[in-house]
Amino acid sequence: MKEKYPILFPILALLSLTIACSLFSKPTAPSTEILFEEKEFNEAGCFFDNSTDEITYFVEEGAFHIDVLVPEWYALSPCLGKDDFSDFVFEVDATQVTGPDHNLYGVMLRYNDVTKDYYYFGVSGEGNYTLVYDNLDIDEPTTKLVHWKHSSAINTGASTNHIKAVLIGDSIALYVNDQLLETVQDAHVSSGTVGFIVSTSDKGGSHIKFDNVVVTTP
Repeated sequence: MKEKYPILFPILALLSLTIACSLFSKPTAPSTEILFEEKEFNEAGCFFDNSTDEITYFVEEGAFHIDVLVPEWYALSPCLGKDDFSDFVFEVDATQVTGPDHNLYGVMLRYNDVTKDYYYFGVSGEGNYTLVYDNLDIDEPTTKLVHWKHSSAINTGASTNHIKAVLIGDSIALYVNDQLLETVQDAHVSSGTVGFIVSTSDKGGSHIKFDNVVVTTP
């Protein structure tokens, strides 16, 4: 007696294979979106660059440079005139060109040009890092969310460090050279722009260059 449904068996086999593939295949990771990028500096662009007797800002060989010439001084360079960011990833290559290792250089996070408050994530040529909340309009000491800590992930002296911060809600994750240093919870600032910071201590001449700037979605 002939089978009534000979085509049914290959269809069932194909259906079983499809179900198995869907069960064991990995879900596609959501792609990140580039919100802002400056891979090759031809000019300062949105970054603050008004030089003074104490600070020199300039662009050279495709990078943005900040040179703090005097002791006990700091330079800020926020990106102005762009959209604010709430949840984002900020990455930059920062190189200590010259100057003492007892310094600070890094990134501004969620800078609000109206309220003047922001975070900064800084490293030093000695291999230390810190995270601070600050408000430029309030004459009070800064709030240290992470006091200076040492990390072997940070390249010391005249070298380059890849600095990354991931901000999602109240969470701030700190990375250097693709190694997670720590994650901090803080609700002082919910949105703002990004930028650079360089600071000197007892000696001036801290010259830092910034390159390969990118802001993406988390």
